[in-house]
Amino acid sequence: MSVSELRAEPTGLGSMPKRGSDVNNKAQIRLNPVPGLILGAILLLVAITQMPYAYYIFMRWGVFAVSTYGAWVAYQTRHQWWIWLLGAIAALFNPIVPLHMRREDWLIFDLIGGALLLIGAVVLRKAPNEGRLDSE
Repeated sequence: MSVSELRAEPTGLGSMPKRGSDVNNKAQIRLNPVPGLILGAILLLVAITQMPYAYYIFMRWGVFAVSTYGAWVAYQTRHQWWIWLLGAIAALFNPIVPLHMRREDWLIFDLIGGALLLIGAVVLRKAPNEGRLDSE
């Protein structure tokens, strides 16, 4: 084996990208928040009926997760109002420091939260990489 063969650039899966390639491309694959927001709305609307206590715990975790992710996507796509609305839903339904209210009070928040998640799904239905902050 000659010295020139040893110094040849490696090829294959482990090779380093060449200069000028899109090494600094910050585009990342992001999950679409719409199915999660719709699922969160369904969880909230089902909570209006009489369900076992375990369902409400599960619902809190689900709604917290999808509204937090939706708020992050709203931030990334510059939907200022939706950052605050989805953040408020995440705070209201957070399972870590839960708020305790009467069932009648929760019914109102379940309806409002479900409606906001459905509207948020419509607003954030854009393609995942449109209007991104890091696409500049």
